[in-house]
Amino acid sequence: MKKLDSSRDKETPQEELKRLRKENKKLASQKDKFKAKYDKAQKELKKKDVRKITLTEEQSRLLLDKAEHAHPLHNGDYPPN
Repeated sequence: MKKLDSSRDKETPQEELKRLRKENKKLASQKDKFKAKYDKAQKELKKKDVRKITLTEEQSRLLLDKAEHAHPLHNGDYPPN
């Protein structure tokens, strides 16, 4: 089986370390670019999300209170099985 890069066989450990650090720096830079692009896309999606409903504290309390009373297990309308 032939190796992809035969010049790597001739590298000293110091040269290999230098090459790997350079490659690591390049990959870290790419990662940062992709993360920035991802974060930007997430912000755009949040701006377009119209399904989100904002309730005041009073509205939220009333809705929860109404939901508790509407549930059959809370008011004992149904006998246990």
